This record gives sequence, C-alpha cells and structure tokens, in this order.
Amino acid sequence: MTIYWITPYDTPYPHGLPLFWRHEVGSLPAAVEAYLADRTGGAPCTPDQIELVRLYLAQWINAPCWTETCAPDEEMAADLQALRRDAETLATADGIHDWLMRALDLGLDPL
Repeated sequence: MTIYWITPYDTPYPHGLPLFWRHEVGSLPAAVEAYLADRTGGAPCTPDQIELVRLYLAQWINAPCWTETCAPDEEMAADLQALRRDAETLATADGIHDWLMRALDLGLDPL
C-alpha cells in the first residue's frame, strides 16, 4: 500500500517539514479519522486503515526537521530514532496509540 501525496513539491518533505494528513485527499484522512473513532469507542479500524496510518506516521516522523530539533539532546535523539524504527512495524490501533504517546512525550504531535 502506498500513500500518494497531493503536493506541489518534489519531495515529501518540503522545507524539511512533514506533510499533514488533514491537507491530503483520498483514503488517508478517512483512515486517520477511523483510527480516532476507534480510540473513542467507535468501530475498529480495518487492517488497510491501520496500514495507511502507519505509512503516514512513518513519513511524518522521518521528516528532517525532527532530527535538527532533537539533535542537541542525546536522549531525545535516541528516542526519535526509536520512534522512526518502530513506526515501520506498527500493526494495531493499540500499537499506534502507544507510539503516539511516546511521540507526545517528545513534544511531537502528528495528529
């Protein structure tokens, strides 16, 4: 599964920044909204929705701007690398939730 970003840029990281799901069209916004509904007692996410959210989070956390933000602090830099690594294996809504809580601990909020 692939996310096709609707953007006028040649890179998924214009100016080193991540793309934001609310600015996209297609299946990604619906997948994120389904994930949020799942977390608040709505219907469970489908595997395809989980995969789209995972792809989005992997794109988001790998933006170059976070490297620059976390670089001065070794612990933050290590936590960022762990988030980047772990984004590749997210497979459940609970796993995404736990990953998001770790990102929030660093002050990073992709949703």
